[in-house]
Amino acid sequence: MMMMNALAVPYEYEFSKAEGVLTVGQDPTGVDKGGIGATVWDSALVLGKFFEYKRSNFPTPPDGRGLRAVELGSGTGILALIFARMAMHYGVPLDEVVLTDKASILPLLQRNVDVFRKTFVQRNGGEIPLRAVELDWKNALSTTAELVRSGPFDVVLCSDCVHWPELFDPLVSTMEGLTIPSTQVYLTYERREFATEIPFFQRWGKSFAFRNVKEEDMDPTYQSEDIFVFTAKKRTAA
Repeated sequence: MMMMNALAVPYEYEFSKAEGVLTVGQDPTGVDKGGIGATVWDSALVLGKFFEYKRSNFPTPPDGRGLRAVELGSGTGILALIFARMAMHYGVPLDEVVLTDKASILPLLQRNVDVFRKTFVQRNGGEIPLRAVELDWKNALSTTAELVRSGPFDVVLCSDCVHWPELFDPLVSTMEGLTIPSTQVYLTYERREFATEIPFFQRWGKSFAFRNVKEEDMDPTYQSEDIFVFTAKKRTAA
């Protein structure tokens, strides 16, 4: 039996195609002071099931190396961990998966990474470089520069991060610092107050060309009229 922090509330994610159950800790009581990021939200599950639903939904690694993936606003880390597990299932090599969030989330995030490593990676005799990194979008320049020093990211994951207008520009700026035109961005968004959220998409669209994923390409059980999945790529400089 795996030990988690006694204060964490476990959430179990059952894979429909891969073997095993992914367990992550949550902190809805706020003991870790992680805020709303310390809870599993539906948008992460919708995108996770998108990767499971079709092999063609999962990104293809570049020739000669594995994928480098980074998640923004990881929270519990469930999305990036689903992504890592499905890469194992599909036989897609991973060079690195980086989970990022603010400092207050990192203790919970690191515990969930450690549990995943014991459950799936070490048990199967494999190795996936997983790491949790502090990343504050408002002060991201030095961290993003350090992260891309090892090479470009092939995949950026972002789930349910479109909340606060004051963070729209820092979020897009952080994405800009982590991507090149070939990077595939996956973003899920739950509509709450669309009039307030429109400026994010206006700002995002200046730097990234994005499209809405069609319903037929998503798991029919994990869809909602208020949750949208977008794929995007950075625009090339004119």
